[in-house]
Amino acid sequence: MLLFWILFLPIFPLQTTTTTVEVNFFTESFTFYLPEGYRPPAKQKHWTTSGLRNAYRQLEKTNYAALLKQWLDLKKSKELNDWLLFQLIQVTHQNTFPKASTQQIDILNWFVLSKIGYDARLAYYNADLYLYLKSSTFLFEVPFLEEGGNQYFNFSTITSGKFDSKPFYWPVVMEEVGNLDFSFHFEAWPKLKARTLSRDFRFNIGLDTILLTIATNALIGDIMATYPLLAEETYLNTPLSERSEEQLLTQITRYL
Repeated sequence: MLLFWILFLPIFPLQTTTTTVEVNFFTESFTFYLPEGYRPPAKQKHWTTSGLRNAYRQLEKTNYAALLKQWLDLKKSKELNDWLLFQLIQVTHQNTFPKASTQQIDILNWFVLSKIGYDARLAYYNADLYLYLKSSTFLFEVPFLEEGGNQYFNFSTITSGKFDSKPFYWPVVMEEVGNLDFSFHFEAWPKLKARTLSRDFRFNIGLDTILLTIATNALIGDIMATYPLLAEETYLNTPLSERSEEQLLTQITRYL
């Protein structure tokens, strides 16, 4: 119901004081308007469940739905998958609050992803704090928790590459828990401005050598370089860009 309301909300009311931030995202740039009062909680030497839940409630008092609409509109228009949406949210927070710690950014990400509908959790131990998301896609070399038959992967380590193992981490779960499973799959490549790169492909068939010159989208490699280590079939199921597929089929048919 919340998601339906967000989709039909104006970007932001004119009477509200907003913060404007420019975000460079791969080959494009977007402008976001953050509502008054939308900020991370103060840094803490020791996180607590009550303190984190209070930070969540404080963010709920802002006009956060207008900000969520901006991200969701871009997700739809640019055909971003879950991973790219996560990165867009992350870089928006980092650009808006450049002095914030990774823990403070994780708290904002936790709030936003929970409100969108993902099953997001925080886990903490003293000053350490990590963001976990439920995903049925197995991620290699990424710490995870298991609960109720579900796997929750540590997204903080994906973006920072750091993880200090402690005996136990206290999970923080809000009353409203989303049920969306985070996916890394691409139905189609996002509609971001292409970074074209011409490449030659040679194939030997019998005594003949076939040369194909394809205009590839280097943006695909840029995106895949940000991915965690996934199962091999995930990469094999990644589609070609529309332009590369069209050129490949056109040139191959000449040899059939």
